[in-house]
Amino acid sequence: METLNNNKTKSYFILGIALLFIGLLSFVNNLGLYMPFWVFDWSTILLAIGLLLGYRKDFRAGGWMILVFIGGLNFLQNILAVSLTPYMLALFCIGLGIYLLVKPGKKDCGYDKKQDHGV
Repeated sequence: METLNNNKTKSYFILGIALLFIGLLSFVNNLGLYMPFWVFDWSTILLAIGLLLGYRKDFRAGGWMILVFIGGLNFLQNILAVSLTPYMLALFCIGLGIYLLVKPGKKDCGYDKKQDHGV
């Protein structure tokens, strides 16, 4: 029960820090001080949400990777001013293939090491 309360307190702390950071950025932006254009862009927000979800799941569950992939590619397009759209399918397939090959706790190429008893 104490672990549950600890996790809840940690989640509130992280949420509080995130809201404080967003509020400060918004305040600086409203004061007219220099803010990079990408700070309040949707791809940056998507990237941040994906990384936060990955952190909360110890980067194990795969759902956060989709958010990071989409947000990251659009973020790079904005920063580099280069269109990566023709390469998105290829990059997605390469990334998914690498993830499936190095995914922890799964069978290694169809061979389960746990069942090998030296026979």
